[in-house]
Amino acid sequence: MANATATLTVNPWPKGLDQTQLRAIVYGICALLTGGTYTTNGIPINWGAMQDGNFNNLPPFQGNWGPLQTQPQDAWFYSALDGAYQYNFDKTHNTLRINSGGTELANGAAITADAINFCAEFLKNAF
Repeated sequence: MANATATLTVNPWPKGLDQTQLRAIVYGICALLTGGTYTTNGIPINWGAMQDGNFNNLPPFQGNWGPLQTQPQDAWFYSALDGAYQYNFDKTHNTLRINSGGTELANGAAITADAINFCAEFLKNAF
């Protein structure tokens, strides 16, 4: 079985992007490859390949943060369903860690379907 992968899709306008003077806050959905397996330290996240919900979900989403911003300052992931799993952004490894009942999934554990929402804060370009 293949390792799980995450696909990030930004919500369509006007619900996908909020901006302050210093930050771009992105809202969207994280889809995990069904049938994939969990890996130690979590599922890698490719922020640069976020899909744009306004344009047939084609990557990349064009925010106005700098080209070197490949990782947000912080991100939150949460289940839109009943919440059998808890999701945590691991900034050190740039991964999505999955917990069940307070315990991280084991390496090689099967990934089950869930609707996962996310919110990520990026520093804007030149700040």
